Amino acid sequence: MEQGWIDIIVKLYEQKLGLKNNMLKGSKRDKVSGYLDVLEEARKRVMETKDEHLEKLYKQFYHDIFVIKEEDIPYSVYEAEQRIARNQGYGTIPITESYIKEKNEQIIKDQKESLNKWIDYFLWDEEAKYYPSWEMFWVIEGLQKLGQYDKEKQQFTKRNKNTIYPYPDIDKAAVFNTINLMEEFLEGKTEIEEIKAALGQGNFKQLYEYSLKHLSAGKQENYGSEGIWVKYDQGSDYHILRDSLQGYNTGWCTAAGEGFARDQLKNGDFYVYYSKDENEEYKIPRIAIRMDGKQRIGEIRGILKDQNLEPEMLPILDKKLEEFPDREKYYKKEQDMAKLTIIEEKTKNNQELTIEEITFLYEINSNIEGFGWHRDPRIEEIKGKRNKRKDIAQIYGCAEDEVALDVLEVLNNKKIKIYFGDLTITGKDLSYVEGKLILPEIVTGNLDLDALSNAEDVVFPKVIKGDLSLLGLRSIENITFPEEVGCDLILEDLRCMKNVVLPKTIGGFLNLNRLTAIENVKFPEEVKESILMSDLEQAKNLVFSKIVGGDLIIEDLKYAENVVFPEKVGANVYLNHLKDSKNLILPKEIGGALAMPSIESAENYTFPEKVGNGLYLTALKTAKGLKLPKEMHGPLNLMRLESLEDLILPEILDGDLMLNSVTSINGFVFPKEIHGGLNLPNTTTLKNVVFPEYISGYLNIELVTAMKNVVFPRKIGTELMARNVSKINNIKIPDGFSCQALDVSDKLYVNYFLENNQNYQVR
Repeated sequence: MEQGWIDIIVKLYEQKLGLKNNMLKGSKRDKVSGYLDVLEEARKRVMETKDEHLEKLYKQFYHDIFVIKEEDIPYSVYEAEQRIARNQGYGTIPITESYIKEKNEQIIKDQKESLNKWIDYFLWDEEAKYYPSWEMFWVIEGLQKLGQYDKEKQQFTKRNKNTIYPYPDIDKAAVFNTINLMEEFLEGKTEIEEIKAALGQGNFKQLYEYSLKHLSAGKQENYGSEGIWVKYDQGSDYHILRDSLQGYNTGWCTAAGEGFARDQLKNGDFYVYYSKDENEEYKIPRIAIRMDGKQRIGEIRGILKDQNLEPEMLPILDKKLEEFPDREKYYKKEQDMAKLTIIEEKTKNNQELTIEEITFLYEINSNIEGFGWHRDPRIEEIKGKRNKRKDIAQIYGCAEDEVALDVLEVLNNKKIKIYFGDLTITGKDLSYVEGKLILPEIVTGNLDLDALSNAEDVVFPKVIKGDLSLLGLRSIENITFPEEVGCDLILEDLRCMKNVVLPKTIGGFLNLNRLTAIENVKFPEEVKESILMSDLEQAKNLVFSKIVGGDLIIEDLKYAENVVFPEKVGANVYLNHLKDSKNLILPKEIGGALAMPSIESAENYTFPEKVGNGLYLTALKTAKGLKLPKEMHGPLNLMRLESLEDLILPEILDGDLMLNSVTSINGFVFPKEIHGGLNLPNTTTLKNVVFPEYISGYLNIELVTAMKNVVFPRKIGTELMARNVSKINNIKIPDGFSCQALDVSDKLYVNYFLENNQNYQVR
């Protein structure tokens, strides 16, 4: 049988092994046999001596041949990483030399590690170490054709010298079966029709795929849903996680290379749901939950195509998600996948769909969300089998000839009521329009009218489910917009707006960033995301939407008169340049920060009842008229306040308190608790002062030179900074201070008090 193997190897790798065509068949065999004998001798020496240095050299031989070289790594790899990071909200990461070097090192390391698993198999596995050298050579050489495994097709993608992926997991049973198939073929014992050609050619890739396919047949159905969740803590040994996923072809990058698993556990906890294998052990991975930190879900992955979840795993995930605070957005994904599965089954069985199901399938009211990287492919597959025009007409209760699927059907056709999909009207399209541009009553996608330079001769739809973009407009007057814009209203280049009725609801952003003049404009009742009006410097007689879900950004606003802000802003309000106002009504509730860093007096302002993440009044010099929110979280920045007179603080402050300009404090009682730091960096005198009982951060009084009747906190979370000292003989550490709070070594902060400071108290 050895000669049969040699013949296969000669045929497959004649050119690679340097065998010349004019050599005799026997001499080719001899040359290959000699080459394999050398490899086998090296392998035996490693196995017999167990010498680590020899093992390293032996593996390096294969690394040099089979691991990708730096110069072969495509530049598109770095661009793809950059694009992924940007899409995830990390900004544009520059592709520097150091970034390329680090990425290259990780790719090469991962390939070496994954190749080592195959080499280790032939060195140390009790069964595999008895395979003869020619069989190992055939497998390792054949491995060079295996890219990523596609579970749907049950095939490997092709691998070439530019392939960056690690080598696939080793399935020992499949390797054994593949070698056995070739042995039986070479002995003339079997010729399986399905793989007859592959056997004759010695095609390892096709034979290994065949083995995997037949070994896994029936396993998927026998998995069941019973299983256990295993949590891998952030910062724990990533090898345990990665090794538990090896050999199951999940498609998860966590199982692919060492760098992925390491980085993922570095950045957060990781949960895996395992079901039973054929030995009744919980080893088969079915669901992965990657966390960003310990509270926020980063992503959820299943083991179907594109890492979507199996339908039977949805109830299990549903129960698990009850443990996470941000579970709501994942409930929608779970529900969407359940609905889509029902629709798929109905389609397979030629059953009629309900109006609700058709509406869901065409994503009329919301997008279908799944757990994979890409949109669930079933959506387009199912729609591809249906009459789209008929479905849309059925959803909206109109005739089929009132539905348009193409821009040409819209132009000069007043009969059209519904346009399905994204609609873009170009300059060329406008040249064909006779009279007014009359658009359908409903556009189910985005409406791009950037080609318009004015909107006077446009009859807008009543409803636009996506974005409405009008980037060509510089000025609009006497215009009524659609009643509803489902996503963003983009008027970014608009400078002047007069006598305009904006949509009643905007589901995304309202972008008016370059607007400089506004008069008699009716804002939407609600804007789901942010309102952007950065360039507006003056506002008069303006009533904003009642609710803004995101930010309200009017950074350049300097003067406001008779302006009513939203009652509720979900995120931040930026009024960075506002100095003067009259009859200004600020929001009652702000979910994020309120930044008004230019106002010097608070007398004309009624601040919100609730601020969620900081109040920045950094130019305020006096507290006269300042009435702080009843509920406030985040920093309170009063860094220019010169005196604490008239300042009334709440009992509990949930953030830093910045009082950088106060030089002397006499007779002031601070809040009972400050969940942050208390910054008094320029205070020199403390008299009759009661500090908070608890400060979770630092207390900075580093310039204090005189104290009398000072009541210190019971606990300071980090440091007490008090550097400015003339003598050290009378150090007295107050009872109740932890060593962490008062470090009397001079390495960080020297906590000394002047000789005449005998009157401080300890609670």
